Formats: sequence, structure tokens, C-alpha cells
Amino acid sequence: MQEKENSQKWWRPVLFLFTRISVWIAIPLIIAVYLGKYLDNRFNTAPWIMLGIMFISFVVSMIAVARISMKYVKEIAEDAKKSLTNIKKYGYNDKDDYERKEDKYYGRD
Repeated sequence: MQEKENSQKWWRPVLFLFTRISVWIAIPLIIAVYLGKYLDNRFNTAPWIMLGIMFISFVVSMIAVARISMKYVKEIAEDAKKSLTNIKKYGYNDKDDYERKEDKYYGRD
């Protein structure tokens, strides 16, 4: 039962990360297109203002995606460090040693 619950939940953080990154790419671009078209029509400068705003929105999006990605990588590194600390805390040399002893304990040799 526990294994089934874990297998169903693995995709939730991935979906959340995908959604956050997609929003940070799509929303600034959509705003840039509408705002750029409006300003180009108002000042009769088509397509230069729209292209400039789209470039700015691209830069903003890439900075946001980089920050989100770095935060996610940092969380993964901290989780890995905690796992390794717990493995060493309970007397195992490394993760492989832990897995070998666990397999032996549960009769999965």
C-alpha cells in the first residue's frame, strides 16, 4: 500500500516545477506581445517596440527560470546530503553498503 502511494506521488513535484517554469516563460511573452502591439499601433513603430519588449520579457523569463532551477537543484542537493548523513549516522559506509545490508535483511540476496 505504501509503495503504491509513493509511486503515485513521484510526479507531483515534477508537474509543479514544469508548471512554474512554463508560466514564467508564457506569461511575460503574452504580456509583451499585447503590450508591444498596443504601443506599436499607438506610436506607429511596428514591429520595433514589440520586439524590444519581447526581448526584455525573454531576459526576465530566463532569469526567473534560472532562479527556479537553482532553487530546485539546491533542494535536491540538501535532500541527498540528508540521506547520506542518515546513512552514515546508522553505521553504513555509503549508500551501496546500506542497500546491500537492507537487501540481506529482507532476504533479497
